[in-house]
Amino acid sequence: MEALRGFYELVRETYGPFFPISKTKKEAFLEKARNKVACYKPKMEEACNVDMGEVHVKDFKYWAGDFFRDRLQDEYREYAEREGHEPSKFARGMLASPILTARAIAEPLLWLFMSSWGAEMKHYNSSIYIPFYFQNRVMDMDFKRMEKRLDQSIVHELSHNLWYCLGGNKTADSRRDWKLWNEGFAYYCADIHFADLYPEDFEVKRTKGSGIRRRGKEKVGELVAKYGEKILLEVPKRWTEFNNNS
Repeated sequence: MEALRGFYELVRETYGPFFPISKTKKEAFLEKARNKVACYKPKMEEACNVDMGEVHVKDFKYWAGDFFRDRLQDEYREYAEREGHEPSKFARGMLASPILTARAIAEPLLWLFMSSWGAEMKHYNSSIYIPFYFQNRVMDMDFKRMEKRLDQSIVHELSHNLWYCLGGNKTADSRRDWKLWNEGFAYYCADIHFADLYPEDFEVKRTKGSGIRRRGKEKVGELVAKYGEKILLEVPKRWTEFNNNS
């Protein structure tokens, strides 16, 4: 039995990432993430005196479908505002055609890219998407590393949700500057501002490197050092002002 068990572990360690993740295992991890959301969201809401609404946790594979569905709904809404009435079946088909075509092209390319390079957790429209792609499994087959950082990762993604709840915009003329402040806000929140919410034995992983995330976090930190912690909640709606003055 021991030899058989050893052989099984060897095969699993060598070829495990090439096999699909069981639905049970995937759902178990998603449930852990949902429990973290249920734990931290009310604490963040209380600390900031804001209602963050309902936040969902989903498999990353659903992100593209949700994104293009929202784009289609935006097209229908803009048509109704422009024409003064809801689009007919024909108009809906005309509006849907380019979006559905883009989705049909984008989804397999996204799967190929994510399978090759892996993905990080992502927040979009009040949902947190958890990646289970091939490359994610190669780097972390049993998701032990992802689970170890799950508290901080969930608080980071919830901080993106908080950005919009505090009046932060979703788009900007300067996408790069917007991302710098948006990511900087989320990293500062998860690494520093909400650090007291974690369990006592949890080790906070500080943002490293010279990329846009670290620079954004530094800019937010400079504001807090100058004006105090209360300024943090002003960042989402005043980031362009802070960016122009920096």
